[in-house]
Amino acid sequence: MPEQIGITEALSEILAAVSGDNSFPDPDYLAYHQMLKDRIVYIETGIDECMLRIHKQILLWNMEDAGMPVEDRKPIRLIIMSCGGMATYMWMIIDAIKASKTPVYTYNIGTAHSAAGIIFMSGNKRFMTHNATVIIHEGSAGFEGDAGKVLDASESYKKELRRTKDYILSCTEIPKATLNRKKANDWELSAEECLKYKVCDEIITSLNELI
Repeated sequence: MPEQIGITEALSEILAAVSGDNSFPDPDYLAYHQMLKDRIVYIETGIDECMLRIHKQILLWNMEDAGMPVEDRKPIRLIIMSCGGMATYMWMIIDAIKASKTPVYTYNIGTAHSAAGIIFMSGNKRFMTHNATVIIHEGSAGFEGDAGKVLDASESYKKELRRTKDYILSCTEIPKATLNRKKANDWELSAEECLKYKVCDEIITSLNELI
């Protein structure tokens, strides 16, 4: 039986060659691997378990660069187009960016909202396209269970809000009073406002600045 299966597979390959099956790999697959070669990763989904793949890439590139001076390392580029997501995965990526000896640059090409916006702020260098926006807000939460669990969850949520606010203040020049006033709603910042408050470092005008 194993020999018969082997012959069948071989015949299938010969028939495919004879029939002129010249199918090509998926272009998206090729583009993805070309970008990985250039250390470019897109954050184009919600901030969720997909961030684990990006965390692994940051780790792998640091392993490749082990022993190399920081100034000689090829930067990692995170290109962001995301409406946000879960704080747990947001902090995981932020910790990876901050712990990475290889520089991590962040690029907001359209929307970096909520958790995605805070990841964007964390880059060693931060770039935005002209019409990109950042949204800062308090996020959302839901509690259920008995009274004790609801109170504990509420306290945890307040602690998370304080931690997030302190972090935003630490990596921008947004005045504390302004952040306290604005974050209760969806505060949308244009590229020019992000530059003013040091949420970003530069507004890019050419795609060549992404590579």
